[in-house]
Amino acid sequence: MPTRGRPRGQPAANKKINPATLPVMRDLFALQNTAGMTDAAMAEHAGYNAGDVASWRSGNRVPRLRTLADYASMFGCEIRLVKKGMPNGLV
Repeated sequence: MPTRGRPRGQPAANKKINPATLPVMRDLFALQNTAGMTDAAMAEHAGYNAGDVASWRSGNRVPRLRTLADYASMFGCEIRLVKKGMPNGLV
């Protein structure tokens, strides 16, 4: 399966971590840990580079929203926008 993400040999872009993505990343890595998956296994399963997963875990890079959605779907989850004060999400 072809990998998505940064091609090998291409330097990583200097990106500032977006604090809003941290809870999502924290939850996805908790699911990964609960499933007993290594970064390499998680990356292979979703078609990304293991180095990218390690960079996201260390906070050196931030994955795109589409990437977060890909990983969430691996665990039977989805990423949703929920309007504050609305228990069923956006109306």
